[in-house]
Amino acid sequence: PGTAGRYDGIQPHPDVAVGASLRLAYVDTADDGRSASVFPMQSDFQLAVRPYNPAGLNGGRLTLYLDAGFQGSRGEEFDGFADRAFVREWWAMFHDLPYQLYARAGRFLPNHGWRLADHTTFTRSGQAIFGQPFDFERQVTGVEVGINPNYLYAHASVFNAADQWDQ
Repeated sequence: PGTAGRYDGIQPHPDVAVGASLRLAYVDTADDGRSASVFPMQSDFQLAVRPYNPAGLNGGRLTLYLDAGFQGSRGEEFDGFADRAFVREWWAMFHDLPYQLYARAGRFLPNHGWRLADHTTFTRSGQAIFGQPFDFERQVTGVEVGINPNYLYAHASVFNAADQWDQ
């Protein structure tokens, strides 16, 4: 641990990382009178930038992260294409410190349970956190710190559990 050889030549902390994911759904319910539709269940674009990214390991680095996408729904609240756009997560994190210590601030999914893309799993459905529904779509805005030296770990968060990012 803590050596470049551990990663077998792979750069573990690139200056820029880009990702994307897409999951489509086909809905055709003959009994509701509506036509069939195909829409994105998940469509995300992720971008991570490290403005402070020293070559050495375990000395600390700063990562800025953004996860934006489009939400698929046949709900009334989605009137047009622009209404479906959202920012799932955005945060700044100082990490790669000794004992895997980190601090993060912004909008994120708090550490709780398993982070699965399926919001209907038993580990997410029906749960609430401070009275708000808690599934894969329920990010919070706040600050989090954590340490994970190996098997013993701890995370602590202070956040606003409001369902809407601007509340």
